[in-house]
Amino acid sequence: MKRLFTTILLFAAIAAHGQTEQVKITHEFINEPLEAALNWLNSEHGIKVAFDNELIAHDSVTVRFVDNNLQQVLEGLLANTGLTFNIINGKVVIYAAPPEDSEAPKKYNFQLSGKIADVTSGESLPNALIKVKGTNKGTVSNVDGHFTLFKVPTDTSTIVIDYLGYMTKEIKLSPDLPFSEIEIELQSDIEMLDDITISDSYDQPIAVNREISRMAFNPKALQTLPTLGEHDLFRTLQYMPGVSATNESSSGLSIRGSLPSQNLVLLDGFTLYHLDHFFGVFSALNSDVIKDVQIYKSGYSAKYGGRVSGVVDITGKSGGADKATYSIGANLLSLRATAQIPIGKKVSVLASFRRSFTDAVQSDLYKNLFDIVRENDDQINRPVENDRFEEIEPEFYFTDINFKTAYRPSNKDIISLSAYGGRDHLYGETIDSASFAPLDIFYQESLTERNEWGNGGVGLRWGRQWNDNYYSNLRFTFSSFDRNYNFNYQYQLDSAQQSQKANFDFTQTNRIEDANFLFDNTYTINNQWSLDFGIHANEYRIRYQTSSNGKVADEQDNEGKISSLYITGHYDLNPDFRISAGFRSNRHEINDTSYFEPRLSANYQISEKLNLKAAYGVYHQFLNQVLYDHPYNGTQNFWAFSNLEGIPVVKSKHHVIGATYQNNGFLVDLEAYYKDLSGIVEFNLVPFFVKEESLDLGFLVGGEGRMRGIDLMVQKEIGKYKGWVSYSLSRSLQSFPAVEKGIFYPSLQDQTHEINIVNMATLGRWDVSAAWIYGSGSPYREYDVLYFTNDQGTVEDFIVVKDRTAIVRLPDYHRLDLSVAYDLNFKKGSGQVGMSIFNSYARKNIKTRKINISELQKAIGTKNQPLPTYRDQILIGFTPSFFVNFTF
Repeated sequence: MKRLFTTILLFAAIAAHGQTEQVKITHEFINEPLEAALNWLNSEHGIKVAFDNELIAHDSVTVRFVDNNLQQVLEGLLANTGLTFNIINGKVVIYAAPPEDSEAPKKYNFQLSGKIADVTSGESLPNALIKVKGTNKGTVSNVDGHFTLFKVPTDTSTIVIDYLGYMTKEIKLSPDLPFSEIEIELQSDIEMLDDITISDSYDQPIAVNREISRMAFNPKALQTLPTLGEHDLFRTLQYMPGVSATNESSSGLSIRGSLPSQNLVLLDGFTLYHLDHFFGVFSALNSDVIKDVQIYKSGYSAKYGGRVSGVVDITGKSGGADKATYSIGANLLSLRATAQIPIGKKVSVLASFRRSFTDAVQSDLYKNLFDIVRENDDQINRPVENDRFEEIEPEFYFTDINFKTAYRPSNKDIISLSAYGGRDHLYGETIDSASFAPLDIFYQESLTERNEWGNGGVGLRWGRQWNDNYYSNLRFTFSSFDRNYNFNYQYQLDSAQQSQKANFDFTQTNRIEDANFLFDNTYTINNQWSLDFGIHANEYRIRYQTSSNGKVADEQDNEGKISSLYITGHYDLNPDFRISAGFRSNRHEINDTSYFEPRLSANYQISEKLNLKAAYGVYHQFLNQVLYDHPYNGTQNFWAFSNLEGIPVVKSKHHVIGATYQNNGFLVDLEAYYKDLSGIVEFNLVPFFVKEESLDLGFLVGGEGRMRGIDLMVQKEIGKYKGWVSYSLSRSLQSFPAVEKGIFYPSLQDQTHEINIVNMATLGRWDVSAAWIYGSGSPYREYDVLYFTNDQGTVEDFIVVKDRTAIVRLPDYHRLDLSVAYDLNFKKGSGQVGMSIFNSYARKNIKTRKINISELQKAIGTKNQPLPTYRDQILIGFTPSFFVNFTF
C-alpha cells in the first residue's frame, strides 16, 4: 500500500510537469493585483508559482490572454514590473530582474553548501534553517553547522538564514560568489550600541519544526523567565505544551503523560540520568554552557533509541574560536563561572564551574526551600520516622563542572571532548545525651544521615563533512549515575538495674554505568533523496542494593549489551511534501532477542503559512525504573536492567498527527497523540494478593499504559513583546492485570487539563516576564487498612493495603511567577541584575497526600479501628530571589 501511494504521487508530479508545458490560457485581468493573478494560475491551472510577497505587493496588471502558453502569460504579467522568472521542473520562480549594469543569472538549479557560525565567537550553529527566499525550498545545518542546499533556482537568488537567538540574515547571491564551502556568520539577536537596542523581528522564543512533535527554544531569549535562582533549562522545557509544569522539580519532565525516566536526555551525545540539584530547585546543567536544545515529544526518528517517551538533545558550547569570553553569575544560593578561550586558530576550550554556598551560609531562602523540598523529595525517604529527626539542620551543598575542548584540523573536521560531573551532598547528625550521677543513669540517642547523588559523563567525538553530500559523526561516550543513602540510629540506656542498647542501620545504593559507541551518518543522494543511518553499541551495568543492619534486603546486579542498527530514508516528493521512513533494530544480549522498531513520518507544506504533519513509531526501553510506591516510606524508585526474571522490556507505540500555522507574527501549533505502553513494572507490597499463577513474580508486577491527548500552542510576537499560551488535554491510564483484573485507572502522571501563559517584554533596558501555570487536580492513591485483632477485639497489628483503583483528585494547581531584570552595558562587557518571585500570590499547592501511619499505630492495644487519614505535602510558596550575571 505504501509503495502504491508513493507511485501515485510520483505520477501526479510528472503529470503536473507535463501540464505546465502544454497549458493554453485564455483570461482577462483588469486592474488585478499581481499576487491575485499568480494565485489564479495555481487555482485554475495547477501551476505552482513561488514569489516574495514584498516584491509584488504594489503591482497590478491589466492584460488579456487568448490561447497563450505559460511563457507568454508570464511575460505579459511581469511586463514593466522589474521582475523576471524561470520555469524549473514545472514550477515558476519569480525574482527581481538584475539591474542593467549587473550580470544576468548564469547558473540554474545548482548546489550551494557551506557552514553557519556565530560572527563574534566563531562557534558553529546547528539546526539553523537555510532556505531560498520566496519558496519552501530549504535545509537545516547539522551539528557542526554544515549544510547543503540543492537546486537553488538561480545564482542571483536570495538565501535566508534563520536561527533562534540570532538576527535573520539574507544573502543576495551573484555569479561571482563561491557556491561551495561558503562561510555565513550570524549576529546575536540583541546588540547594545550607544544605548540603543536593536532586535530582529525573528527573535522567536520557541520554534516549531516541520518534523512532527519537534520543538526548539532560544536559551538566550528565555533566560529572563521566572526561576527559583537562575535560568533553568529543564524548568523552561516545562513551559512547553505536552510537558507538565505542575511538578515543581526540575527533574520532573513528564512528557505527554509518561514517567520522567522514560525520556532520553543527551548532552553532547552522552546520557543524563538525573536532571536536578537541591531536590529539584536547580537544573543539573549550567545554562551558560548550552548552545542548542531540541525536544522531541513523540514520533522521533530511528536515530534515537532506548526510551519510550520523549528526547531532549542538548548541544553544549565548544568555546570561542575567535575571541575569549568570560561570565560569572550569582544568586542567593550559588555561584558560577564560565570561560571560553581560543588557543590558536584551531583549538578552543570551555570550562565552567558552579557551587552552592549553602553549607557555609544558610539564608532564610535556603532554610525555607530546604524544609519543603526535602520533605517532598521522591527519591529519599527515611526508613524510620520520628518528630525529633525533623530538628536536624543538615549541611547541604552541590557542585557541577563542565569541560569541553574542540580541535578543528580542517574546515571539514572537528574533534571534541566533552565532560560533565555534578554532585549533591547532604549530611546531618544529632546527638542527645544525659547522665544522672546520683542514680547512676546514662542516656544517649544519636542519628546520622548521609546522602550523595550525582551524574557523570564524557564524550569523545569526531565529525567530518566528507563532501557536500556525506557527513559522519563518530562518538565514544560514558555516562554514570549513582545514589548512596545511609541512615544510622543508635540508642543506649545504662543504669544500675539494666542496660539497653539499640542500633538501626539502613543503606540504599543504586548505580548505573553506560558505555556507548555511536557511528551516525547522513548521505544526501540528490535534492529529493537523503539517508540517515548508523550503528550503536551500548553496554550497561546496573547495581541496586538495600540493606538493614548489614543484612541485604534486596539486591540487583545486572550487566548487558544492546546492539542497534538504524536507517531512515527521506524522500521529498517536491519542496512541499516530505516522507521519512525507516527502522531501528536492537539486539538484547541477556534476553537473546531482537526488537524491531519501524518509524514513519510525513509533512506537507500546503502553503508558506500552513504545514500538516504525522508520525507513527515503535520504541523499546531496556533500562527500566521500577516504581516503588511504599505506603510507609513513600516513593523510592530504582533502576534495573531488563531481563528474563521479572524486569520486562518496555515497549510503546506512538501515533501523532498535527498542523502548524504561521502568519503575521502568530504561530499556532496543534497536535493529537495516542501512545500504547507495555512492560511497566511496579513494586507490589502485598504479594499474597497476587493471583496464584503470578506468584513467581514476587514483589514485582507488570502492567501496561495508555496515553492520549491534544497539545495546543499559540505564540505571538509584537515588537518588544513575546509570549505564548499552551494548553494540554490528556489522559494517562495504566493497568496491572495480575492484581486488578486488567482495569485501567489513572496513573500518577494523569492530569486532564494544563494551561501555561507566558509573557515577556523588553522596555528599554528592562526585561519583564510573567508565567501563570494551571493544572487540574492530579490523582493520589487512598489505602485500605486491615486490622488483626485477638479474641477480645483488641488490635494487635495492622497492614496497609494499596488499592490501585481508589484514586482521588487533589485540588487544582495554579501559581503566578514574576521576574524583572535590568540590562547593564559597559565598555568591555555586559551584565544583568534582577529579581524573580516564584508563586507570587502564595498559593498552597499540594504535591500529594501521604497516609498518617502514626495515627494508625495509636489503635494498637485498643479496640478502635480508625479509617486512614492523610497529610498534605505542600509545595513551594511565595519565594523571592535575586540574581546578577556578567559577561566580558
